[in-house]
Amino acid sequence: MTRDRIVSDLNQALEKTLRQQAGDEITPDTIRIYRSFLTIKPLRKRAYVTYCTREDKGDMACSDSMKWREKGGNVHLRAYANCSVATIFALSDQRLSLLFSLLAISWLAFSLYTNRKYQQEKLVTVGTLSYSSNRNIFYDARRQPLHFTPMQHQLMQMFLADDSRSLSKQAICDAFWPKKDDPSETLYTLIRRLKTAIEQHTNLSIVSERGSHYRLKEKL
Repeated sequence: MTRDRIVSDLNQALEKTLRQQAGDEITPDTIRIYRSFLTIKPLRKRAYVTYCTREDKGDMACSDSMKWREKGGNVHLRAYANCSVATIFALSDQRLSLLFSLLAISWLAFSLYTNRKYQQEKLVTVGTLSYSSNRNIFYDARRQPLHFTPMQHQLMQMFLADDSRSLSKQAICDAFWPKKDDPSETLYTLIRRLKTAIEQHTNLSIVSERGSHYRLKEKL
């Protein structure tokens, strides 16, 4: 409901009043009849009818000027609604703006919650990969959890625990297969699959160094 809707209601009520009004003066009955024809209920306590010139509209919401009767000249009436800008805004349909406001508030609350939650996490970051030590979760660059197998997850923790991000093959074998005589093939399979997983979701890779170590590093 806008200012145009208010003016339209003022117009139709004035037309009906002029068709019904029998006298040639504006009386309290004229105002009462006019207000009864208004369809916007809040206007019924704010609207009034007065004599006017055809050009004089003023700043308030008002109807068109309408000729009432000829009596030694043209007599024009106009209906006014004593509505401020705030009143017109209050009468308007605010459902859409309210919906956008609620969506904006919800998004702000979600963003604040997510940001606070992110800040509370103790993160270790290497390239575009990050690890939350208190949640025990690895994330990619978009903050989506990375799903490693239990052994891959443990090996990634070992890489991050080392300041140089480098592990000897012997240290890995001792951690996973301490009783196995020759776990080299099993180690190779574990490294190959983990390397494929992290290269798909981060800018990291695992490289072999001097045939005895593996290093987690950013891809060139």
